[in-house]
Formats: sequence, C-alpha cells, structure tokens
Amino acid sequence: MSSTKVSQISFAGGEVSTDMYGRQDDSKFQSGLKRCLNFISLPQGPVRNRSGFSCVAETKYPSKRARLIPFVFNADQTCIIELGDKYARFHTEGASILGDDGVTPYEIETPWSAEDVFHLHYTQAGDILTVVNRNYPPYELRRYGWTDWRIVKVTFDSGLSTPANVAAVRETKADEDKNESKYTFKYKVSALNEDKSRESEPSAAVSVVANLYATGTTVKISWNQVAGASWYRVYKNVGGLYCYIGDTDELSIIDDNIAGKADTTTRRQDKTFAAAGGQPSAVGYFEQRRCFGGFSEDPQRIIMTRTATESDMTYSLPSKDDDRVSFQIASREYNMIEHFLPLSHLLVLTSGGEMRVSPLNSDAITPSSISARPQSYNGASYVQPVLVNNSAVFAAARGGHVLDFYYRYDAGGYASNDLSIRASHLFDFKTVKDMALSKSPYQIVWCVSSDGSLLGCTYIPEQNVDAWHQHTTQGEFESVAAVAEGTEDHLYVVVKRTLNGVTKRFVERMETFNFETHDDCFFVDCGGTYDGEETTTVSIPWLDGELVSILADGSVRPQQVVKNGKVTLDFPAKKVTVGLPYTSDVQTLPVILDQYPGGGNGIKKNVTQAVLKVHRSSGVFVGPSFDELVEHKQRTIEPAGSPPALITGDIKLQLFPAWSMTGEFCIRQSDPLPLHLLSITATVAT
Repeated sequence: MSSTKVSQISFAGGEVSTDMYGRQDDSKFQSGLKRCLNFISLPQGPVRNRSGFSCVAETKYPSKRARLIPFVFNADQTCIIELGDKYARFHTEGASILGDDGVTPYEIETPWSAEDVFHLHYTQAGDILTVVNRNYPPYELRRYGWTDWRIVKVTFDSGLSTPANVAAVRETKADEDKNESKYTFKYKVSALNEDKSRESEPSAAVSVVANLYATGTTVKISWNQVAGASWYRVYKNVGGLYCYIGDTDELSIIDDNIAGKADTTTRRQDKTFAAAGGQPSAVGYFEQRRCFGGFSEDPQRIIMTRTATESDMTYSLPSKDDDRVSFQIASREYNMIEHFLPLSHLLVLTSGGEMRVSPLNSDAITPSSISARPQSYNGASYVQPVLVNNSAVFAAARGGHVLDFYYRYDAGGYASNDLSIRASHLFDFKTVKDMALSKSPYQIVWCVSSDGSLLGCTYIPEQNVDAWHQHTTQGEFESVAAVAEGTEDHLYVVVKRTLNGVTKRFVERMETFNFETHDDCFFVDCGGTYDGEETTTVSIPWLDGELVSILADGSVRPQQVVKNGKVTLDFPAKKVTVGLPYTSDVQTLPVILDQYPGGGNGIKKNVTQAVLKVHRSSGVFVGPSFDELVEHKQRTIEPAGSPPALITGDIKLQLFPAWSMTGEFCIRQSDPLPLHLLSITATVAT
C-alpha cells in the first residue's frame, strides 16, 4: 500500500454534474465539487456556508403565491415589493413598512391576481414602475412617499383633450373681390401644455369659404378652452397636408394668408394599443423612449414613445426623428417578444431567439432608421432577466437552462453561452421560476427552481467565473429579489413552509455575511434575534412546535422544540439567534492521481487524512461519507461558558477508513456557525 497527497486549492468551479466526471481535463472540473449545498462559491476560489434567512413577515395569503420585485430609486432608497393576489406590500431593511397604526403592514390594492404576478414584466424610472402583462392594460406603480403608493393606468396620449367647438369664419373681406367664394380653406386645432412638450390630438377639420389670396381678407379660427392647456396650435391644409401656421395662448387666431410650414406638420395619435395590438407583455427604456412589445394580438411589434416622453404616441406627417416608433420584427418564426434589455444596443428576447435592435443610417433609433438583426436562436422564458455589467443572463424558453448574452468583438455581434452546462443536473427537466442579482459582497445570479430549491451562480464573466451552488431549506423557495441595503445587497425570498402542520408563506431576508464576533453569526432560517438584557426566555411565535437551532452569546445551545411560541435557555444570554436548522455540505469530486494512467480510475482509494485550510471558522465535520463524520475538537484555552475561538489556519483530521473507487470525502457544517474553506489537502492510500 502506498499513499500520496492530493490538493484542491480552488472551488471556483462550483457544483459539477456527473456527466462531467469523464472530463478530468476540464479546468472547471479540477476546481469543482460533487456537492455544494448551502455553501457559496467565492470568485477567489474558497467556499463558505451561506448566511441564514431572517423572518420578515408572513405573506397576506398563505394559500396563494406571492412574488417579490425590487424597487431601487437610488443606493439609499430601496425596498422590496410583495405582489400577491390583488395587493402589494412593501419591505425594507428586514422589516415591513407599516401603515398609520404602526402595527398593520401598509398595503394597496392592485389589479393583478396571484395566477398572473409571476408573468408581470416591469421597468423602473425614478419613482415609477411600469408593469405590463398581456391580460391587463399597462399600469404604473408610483411612489409619492413610503406610505403613499398608487396604481395608475397608463394612458397613451398627451393628457390633454382635443379642443372643442372649433370654428372658422371669414372675419374680413377684400373690396370688390370677384373670387370671394372661389376658395375653401380647412383648419385643425390642438392643445399644448406649458412647455409645449405635450400636444393633444388635433380637432376635426373645419372649413371656411374665403379668398385669402386677396389683400384684406382674413379668417378667424376659434375654439373652447381646454383644461390643462397653456397654448393652442393651429394647422391649415396646404396641398393635402395640414401644416403649422401658428401658436397662441388665446382662444382664437387670425389667418391673413399665413404660409404653412411643412416641416412642422400635424401630429396624429397612434391607435395601436387601443385597436389592433392588444396589451403589451414586455416593457423597457431605451434612448429616452419607453418601449412596449409582445402585444397579445401583434406579438412581434415594438412601439416606442416620442423621445423624452413616457406615453406620447403621436407622430407627424411627414415623420420627424422624435416621433413615436412603430416597428414589426421580420423573423423566421412568429414568436412573442418577452423582454427588452437596454445595453449598448436594445436587445430584444423572444420565445424563439435573440435580436439586436439598432439604427440603420443614424446615431439613434428613429421612425425611419431602425432594424432588427438576429443574434442567436435560443429563446427566452417569461422570467425577467438580469443585467450583469455589459452582459445579460436569462432563462431559456425550453430545457430549463440559464444562458448569458454578451457582445463579442470577433463576431461583430452578440453571442449566447449556456452557463449551466457543467451543472446540468440542477436544471435538466426543471424550470427556472424567478431570477435576481446581488452584487455585493459577492456577485451572484440567483434562480428559483421548480423543485423548490434556490440556485446561485457566482458570476464574474470577465474573470471566467461561473460557479453554481444549490440551497435548500425546510420548505420551498418560490420567489427571489435583491436590493442594496447599506454596504451589502440583501437577498429576499418567499418560502412556502409547513410549520406545525400548517402551510404558511414567509418573506425572508438573507442576513449579512459580515460578522465581527460569534454573537453576530446568523446561520438559521426563518429566524429571529433577541438583543437586550440577559434572559432565559426568547419568543419566536411563528416557529411554534418546530425544532430550532439556538446560538446564545456566540455559543451553540442544544436544539429544542418551540413551546407556546418560546424557547427556554439553560443559561441566560444577551444576544440569542433562533431559527430552523439547515445543513451545509461540501463533497469533493473523484480524486485524480496523476501518477497513475487515467488519473487512477479503477484503483481503490482510501482517504486517511484531510488537512483543511480555513478562515474564521468553527464546527467542522469531515468523513468519507456524510454518515461517517469526524468532528474537529477546537476548544483549547477558552474559558468554560464562552464559545471556542474561530479558527484561521489548518485543521488536520484522521478520517474513518473507507475504500472506494473515487476517493471522495465530505465536509459538513450543521451548527449555526461559520465555515470558510480555502483549500483541501488529502492523504490518499492506494
């Protein structure tokens, strides 16, 4: 029998599928893991167990699904919006925003049912979220204050009424004009706001018989006042086109044969939404236009508002560069537009492929300069993608995989890449139900799987890092969203749990990765923290009847069942964290022995010793399987009653003997304590 030492200095490959076990030449295999459960792969190479989820609130309806979406006004003003069955609630800094009574969650009524909330698409501009779904008209969710949110239906017009009672009469007549009844002139009038950025639809044409070509003949055009209008614009028919002849803040204007200006022609309101197109299912912003697409009756049409407007769909005859844009994509398949992604170009994702929308002969998209060029043919699902630097990450329409979409200079366009190909066991025959991005302290794309697990991908494309890890809890993850709170991005989830025989849904928040001492650790789920005077009793009523883990003043206390909504400590403590336990597991891939042909395949192996390099860690169990674990006893000179010091350095453990063909071994953290694993060196006997 001989032995050799084998090291793994990086786990940045994440969890790897068994389909990759023959690819020992692959760099991601060499830095991968067989299991990375409730651990997070860090971009530098280590793994650390994830922080736990604190309980924020129960959702309004325990029997109906709810979705979380982020609201980000700026780095300091963020919140999570809980959208359920015809209601919205709001959460920030790990707590619900309360109403005027200071007890009840602040709530507003919404039009969307629970069955539709996961098919809502949204975009944000300042304090306004635009929300669309093909079964509903577009709405805006507007914030006027933290306890003043309003739902407003989007109106695609200027907000000004068309002037009424427009009349044109001959005001004066030239002397001895033999042609006074030979000519007919037609006029239209529209209303404008104070800065003339919004214009109503023009009135119906009115006509008058007069000879304006004769000196001394004039025509008076008059109309009624329009609420909200500061100006009025008058157009005259010249050669078949209604051309601009003047603006006035009065309720009439005199035409003494004013020359019409063809370069500023009458504006018309686009009726696509109200008539042919139906309701949009995709929305976004690009080049100061609000974009809509995926109409229920015209799935490949893109409509953009006038430049620098939110809802103005007017256009000119002849057209102008700032007019609304209405464009139908021509493609091989007639697929629904699902998403708009604003990068250097406007990227359009359909259920059958990905396209780049860009100008043809100008620097910006205009009604006469727009084209759609196919980039790839994967297809996207309804799940809202996330933007990561200059790339996009989206869920595929079929196959359940996750892809990124990025610009490639060598290809002169955008290309897609299957991010989940090396961890296909996490995605095959499953679907992604929701997606979010957290940027700090670690850049991670989070996906809710149809099997109820939460999948994370540590994603740094410029460093070629894309490492998957999976997370489970006592329940099913259903929705995910992330917002910045302080110096970290905090992940919020909706979890469906069965507690004490009753099904409930909770909004929960992943706690900080940054802890100063044992006391600050938070490695439980659906948990809560007591911080105050010394006590032996801690209330946690939402977990009544459940077995919970307890960390009191940094020391692990025995697990116990919550009774009457409380746990009782054996010794008093000032800071106590209580919640559902979860286990964090790492399992190595089959050992590669370079001194043997084929890396040692077919040779029995026994890992006799493992040396783990860790950072600020505690409570480590190692063994050849998860049923044969050895605990590292780390208490040394710490006084009784205080927690063992966190370890930074090497941990050496003798493992139970176990011969196998793979030489895999397992690492577990089952206590509510941190485990930050930097590298592994194993002694392998053959």
